[in-house]
Amino acid sequence: MRSWRESHLSEIRQYQQMIPQTFPQVPSQIAPVTSAQLPWLAGLAASSCNDSVHIIECSYSLAEGLSEMFKLLIEGKLIKTNYVVIICASRNRAIDSCIVITGKYQARVLSEGMLTPSDYQKEVNYQLVTGKVESLGSFFSTLCPEGDIDLLLEKFYQENQGHISSSLSASANKSTALNGTGAAVCTSYEIERHQIRPFQLAVAQKLLSHICSIADSSTQNLDLGSFEKIDFLICVPPSEVTYQQTLFHLWHSGILLELGLEKQHLTKQKVEQYVLKLDAEAQIKFKVFLQNSMQNPHTLFVLIHDHAHWDLMSAMHSLYPQTELPTGLVDRLLNCREVKEAPNIVTLHVTSFPYALQTQHTHISPYNEIHWPSSYSNGVDLYHENKKYFGLSEFIESTLSGHSIPLLRYDSSFEAMVMALGKRFPRLHSAVIRTFVLIQHYSAAMMAVCGLSQMKNYTSVETLEITQNLINSSRQCPSGHGLMVVLRIPCTPLAAVAYERLYNVRERLALEDNFEIILGNPNSGITIGKHFVEQLKVWQKIEDVDWRPQTYLELEGLPCILIFSGMDPQGESLPRSLRYCDLRLINSSSLVRTTLEQELGLAAYFVSSEIHTEKAVVNDVLESDPEKLSSTDNEDEEIATEVTAFCSEPSPPLVTAGDRAKSPHQVLSNSTEETTNNHERQKQKVDKGAQTAISKHLPPGSEQLDTKQNIKSAQISITSSSSSPFSSSSSSSAPTHNSFILQTSQCSMTKSSKQPPIVFLPKLVYDIITSTDSSGLPKSSSLLPYHSVMWASSFRPLMSKMMTCTEQSLYYRQWTVPKPIHMDYNNRNEGRMDTFHPRRLLLSGPPQIGKTGAYLQFLSILSRMLIRLTEVDVYDEEEINI
Repeated sequence: MRSWRESHLSEIRQYQQMIPQTFPQVPSQIAPVTSAQLPWLAGLAASSCNDSVHIIECSYSLAEGLSEMFKLLIEGKLIKTNYVVIICASRNRAIDSCIVITGKYQARVLSEGMLTPSDYQKEVNYQLVTGKVESLGSFFSTLCPEGDIDLLLEKFYQENQGHISSSLSASANKSTALNGTGAAVCTSYEIERHQIRPFQLAVAQKLLSHICSIADSSTQNLDLGSFEKIDFLICVPPSEVTYQQTLFHLWHSGILLELGLEKQHLTKQKVEQYVLKLDAEAQIKFKVFLQNSMQNPHTLFVLIHDHAHWDLMSAMHSLYPQTELPTGLVDRLLNCREVKEAPNIVTLHVTSFPYALQTQHTHISPYNEIHWPSSYSNGVDLYHENKKYFGLSEFIESTLSGHSIPLLRYDSSFEAMVMALGKRFPRLHSAVIRTFVLIQHYSAAMMAVCGLSQMKNYTSVETLEITQNLINSSRQCPSGHGLMVVLRIPCTPLAAVAYERLYNVRERLALEDNFEIILGNPNSGITIGKHFVEQLKVWQKIEDVDWRPQTYLELEGLPCILIFSGMDPQGESLPRSLRYCDLRLINSSSLVRTTLEQELGLAAYFVSSEIHTEKAVVNDVLESDPEKLSSTDNEDEEIATEVTAFCSEPSPPLVTAGDRAKSPHQVLSNSTEETTNNHERQKQKVDKGAQTAISKHLPPGSEQLDTKQNIKSAQISITSSSSSPFSSSSSSSAPTHNSFILQTSQCSMTKSSKQPPIVFLPKLVYDIITSTDSSGLPKSSSLLPYHSVMWASSFRPLMSKMMTCTEQSLYYRQWTVPKPIHMDYNNRNEGRMDTFHPRRLLLSGPPQIGKTGAYLQFLSILSRMLIRLTEVDVYDEEEINI
C-alpha cells in the first residue's frame, strides 16, 4: 500500500512538472489578426468544405451581410450551403461576425440541441397532446399496400385467434408442464454465493490506504485512534430500481452483521436505514444521519455518494421539471456546513464518469482520487480473474477490421427513413420522428415473424433480427428462458407511446404469453404480468406468494422488451440475459462525454477470459485507454499476491440461514458485476479471412450464434446439484432424480450470457464513437466532459491516448471550469490547496465492474482496522520489572 501511494504521488508530481513543457499556457501577448487578414483566413479555412460553408465580407454592418445572404437564398445560390459566415471587418471599428445556419438538417440539430431537458420534454409532450403527430401516423398507414396497419392486425387476429393462441400458450407454458412430469429441464440458473473478487479487494485496500494517509498527515484532519466503530449511509439517485438494487447488494454482503450495526434476523426495513434515495423525502433521513454523527463522536461515519455524476446542479438552479427530478439535493445535503465541518464524517464519491468532479473548482484533492486498477502490467495478469470486463474500449475494438466481429452497429435503413421523414415533416421534433419510425419497424417485424411475410418490406433487417430472436428464444429452451431487448427511449412521454403501441400489437398477434413488454420508469417500480411472475418464481425457486421482481437483475432469463425511459440512466444494472441494447433513440443533438459513455455503459459486461486466447484481439487492456484502469498502480505486482491469497482462503458466509430465509428478494444467478462463464462469437457479415481467424481461437464444439437460431440436437445427461446458499426456498435447486437435464448450449439465454450484447446506435453517434484522432484516442473522449462545465480556454492541448486516468484527471482539473449551475461553481480555489476538502475521496471505475462490492469490502476492512487500533496488550507488572 505504501508503494502504491508513493507511486501515485510521484505520478502527480511528474505530470505537474511536465505541464509547462507539454501544455504551455496561452501566451500573454498574441499578435491580433487584422481586419484585412480575417476574411482571407476564413476563406482559406472554408476552401476545403466543398461549398457547404460560404463566407460573406461586409464593410459597414452585419445587416449589410445579412441582406446579401437573403438575396443569395432567394436566387437559389445557397442550395448546397449549410453555413454562412458573415464578417464585418472595418478598419475603424472592432471586428464583428455571425454565423447563419442555412442547412435544414443542421438547423434542426442546432435548434433541438439548444433546448434544456425540461424544454425538450415540454416540446415533445406538446406535439403529442395537440395531435401534431397524427399526420405522421396517417403517412405510415399509406405505406401498407393492404391499407391501414391496424385493420391488417385486426384481420389477422380474427382469422388466427384460436390457432395461434393455443399453440403459443402451449409453447410458453411448457416449462411448468415439463418440470411436473420429470421431463427435460434447463440448468441455466446457476446460483453463486456472495464472494469478493480480487479486483474489488485491491480497490478496498487502496481506499483504506488513502484513509490512513489522511490520518497520518500533519494536518490532523482525521484521528483514527479516537474512533471505536464505523457507520455509513449510501446515497443513490431517485431511481426505484437502483434503490432496490443497492438494498439487494447490501443485504447479501452481510456487512451490517459484520460491523455490528444490526443483530441477527435482518429485515428489509433495517437495511433501508442505510440507503438514502435522493428524492423529496431524502432530507428527513439525512437529518437523522447528521444527528447520529453529532451524538456519537467516537464513531466514524462514511457517507457514500454512489453514482456521483448524477445531479451536480447547484441548489439554486434546475434544468429539469420539479415534478420529475428534485435536482440540487446533492448540493444541499452533501455540501452542507454540518458535513464539511464534522470531524467524524468521511465522504466517498463513487462514479464511472468522474469528469465533472475534476474541474478547477473541485472539492476533491487529486491525491484523494482512487482509480480502478489495471488487470495487466507488462503483459502479466495481476489478479487472475476468470472473467474479463467488456466495456467501451472493447466495443470500439470489435469494430476494427480484422480484429473481431463488430458489436457496435447502426441501422442504415432506419436512418434513411428518418432523414426522409425529417424533410417531409420539418416542424416535428426529430425525437418524435425517430420514435415513431422505430415503433413502426418493431410492429412490422412482429407481424412478419408471425406469418405476415409481406411486412418484412416495412422494417429493417436489424429490427427483424432482434424481433425474431426474441420471439423464438423461449421456444428453444425447455424451461422457456429467453432474451432481453433493451429499447432506450429517454423521453418519458414517447416511451409511454411506444409501450402502448407495442403492447397492442403484441396482443393482436397473440404473443402475450411469449414475451413481456416492460415500461421502465425511474420513478416507479417494475410491473409485469402474473404469468411471467410465476415463471420467474419457478426458475428462481421462490415460494413467497407476494413476491414481485424489484430490480432488472431479477428479470434474468425472462424474454422481454424493456423500454428504458428517463433522460439519463441512474445506475440500473441489467441481467446477463441481455442480448440487444437498442440505443437508436438516444439524443444525439447535444452530446457530452458523460452522457455518451453512460448510455453505452448499459451494455457493459463480464465475459469469460478463458475463451480469449489471443489477447491482442479483444482483451488487450491498455493502461492508456480512457475506459480502462489507471496505470498509476505501479505496485500492483506487489499487492496482487496478497489479494489472490486473501480471495483463495475459504471465507465463512456473512449471512445466517435464518437471515437468508427472510431475504427481501431472491438472489439472482449472477449479477451484472459477477456474470458469464465464457464469450461466444456472434455470427455477422464479415470477410472470410476474419471468420477463419476467429474460428481458430474458439474451443472445440463451440457454436456461433445463428440469426435464425436453429438448433438441431442437444446432448442429454443426468446430473445433480446442491441447493443455493442464498435460496429463500426450502426446495432443492436440483431437479428430481429422474429428470433429464438438457445441455445449456440449446438455451438462447445461456448463449446470450456468454457474449457481450449487440448495441445499435444512431449513425451520428456511431461515427463519433468509432473515429479516432492521430494518437488513436476515440474522438468521443475529446467531447465536453459534462453539460454543466465548460472549457477554460480554446487554446487547450488535445488529450492523448497514452494518458493514464490520473493524467486525465489532472488535464480536466486544469482545462475545465464549472458553469454557474454546477454545485462547485462557488468553490474557487485559484490555485490554492486549502479549498480541497480534507476528508473527501473519489473512487472511479468503468460501469458495471463491481464498485459497489469494492466499497462494501472497504467498510469491512476499515472496521477491522479500527478494532485492532482499540486493542490493548495487558502485561503483568511483576514480569515487566523483572
